[in-house]
Amino acid sequence: MIFGGKMAKPALYEAAVQICKRGRRFVLYHKFSAGFTSASWEQRLLGSKDIRSQVDKLIDKECKIFLRRIPLTKKGSSKNAELLKKYDYAWSKVPRQRKVYRRVEKSGMVISNDDM
Repeated sequence: MIFGGKMAKPALYEAAVQICKRGRRFVLYHKFSAGFTSASWEQRLLGSKDIRSQVDKLIDKECKIFLRRIPLTKKGSSKNAELLKKYDYAWSKVPRQRKVYRRVEKSGMVISNDDM
């Protein structure tokens, strides 16, 4: 069980990659959720083939993947969505601007690339 079973409520989830032990975590992906069951959290958050491919390749490189959950309230949900538009997540394809994932290299290791 992750996040104490509180996944039924609306939240923003962010995925970060850590390339070395006790190293910095680099946020690469986000996903909004209106809530879901614990049995399907992997499919809901990492369900797209290209995202799963990125995660699998990072795990093969012995990187760690961390998830962060930010609960959303109806009061601030539109404000939260607007703030996210200002942040450039590497694993987010931007309509009419970017059709591929942004390349990110940290400490000599590629952690995001469209052809990973």
